Amino acid sequence: MEEFYRNKTILVTGCTGFLGSMLVEKFLRIFPDLSKLYLLARKKGPMSFNERSKEYFEDPIFERMISVNPNYYERVQWIEGDLTMPQLNLSNDDLQAMKTVDIIIHIGASINMQNPLHEMIKNNLLGTSELLKISLDNKNIKCFMYVSSAFSNARRSCSRIEEKIYDPVLKPETLLDIYNSLTNEELNEIENTLMQDWPNSYTFSKNVTEYHCDTFNDQMSVGIFRPGNITSSISEPFPYWVKSKAGLVGAIMLLGSKTLPSYYIKNSAISHAVPVDMTANALITCTYDVVKNKSKDSKIYNYTSNNNPITYYDAYMIGDGIQLTMEEFNKNKTIFVTGCTGFLGYMLVEKLLRNTSKGLTDDELDKIECTLMQDWPNSYTFTKNANEYHCDTFKDQFSIGIFRPGISEPT
Repeated sequence: MEEFYRNKTILVTGCTGFLGSMLVEKFLRIFPDLSKLYLLARKKGPMSFNERSKEYFEDPIFERMISVNPNYYERVQWIEGDLTMPQLNLSNDDLQAMKTVDIIIHIGASINMQNPLHEMIKNNLLGTSELLKISLDNKNIKCFMYVSSAFSNARRSCSRIEEKIYDPVLKPETLLDIYNSLTNEELNEIENTLMQDWPNSYTFSKNVTEYHCDTFNDQMSVGIFRPGNITSSISEPFPYWVKSKAGLVGAIMLLGSKTLPSYYIKNSAISHAVPVDMTANALITCTYDVVKNKSKDSKIYNYTSNNNPITYYDAYMIGDGIQLTMEEFNKNKTIFVTGCTGFLGYMLVEKLLRNTSKGLTDDELDKIECTLMQDWPNSYTFTKNANEYHCDTFKDQFSIGIFRPGISEPT
């Protein structure tokens, strides 16, 4: 496989996300002889792409890669683009660069399942459609790999999802015509009718986008990769790396931090969890398979943990066992934390303090109280501040409101 990827030019969308970051790390660390790795991303405020690149590669996930491939930046080129715009809003120079790409791995998508249907059509179907049309101008393209979801066909009337294309409720062209003809408000009115067999707009959009990709299989080699619930890394580049608060990872954070005290689910429900590093490995391998074992049909790859299933209940019990082990490990330890005001630092401190509270007496906790609260008048305001911050970290998963009343007077 190393020989296969040598001198290849690859474009990755969704490169700043959870799976996308892991995929970029893997490509640059394992295949240092890539010709070029194009990273398609939207501009981030006033930040230049040089500044964006510096910030991006400062993530700890890239430390191992940089140590073995210090000249990685010679292979990387950022492309400013927007999946919601015609022709992705690419410049003429970038459109020309697209003609040199051998492999496109399209991960970029909206994964917020609460988004209305018109948002999902714009972000998921329209962006993929534009990328496919641009790819038709590239006579050398060897693979268009669309990263979908194992739940893309999780319809209420479907009990088993096979590695095949499922017909959507409406053909992609018809749905795009409706999207272009109706206002967002009008589309919202018919959303429930269109999606009556689907649990949410995300899975609905993934189904119709898969179908759309499949219609191009007579013009290029198309692969569709369907991962399950992507969780933290198991080993590469180091264990437990995570960058997402979506899906199963978000549920684990909510439960682990006690923000969500309970979560109703059947004990026997399978989690379909797959570590992000193994998912990236599978995606690279499946892309290789699309090119090496060409087919006139789109090649579909369901990637879940069905062969080694774990239920949500089992996952909880494993976590509970780890919790007990960690409590013993942390006892009587002095721990120094930097970056404690960031999200990960906050979660770490919160976890350590919550676990520590089980190992320390009230008198011992009282001794460190003044150090923790040195800038706060009392423990009430201290905890309210921490709780507000924690609620805010979930704003990309659902709508958050924080209400701050003053001193109430009797009526």
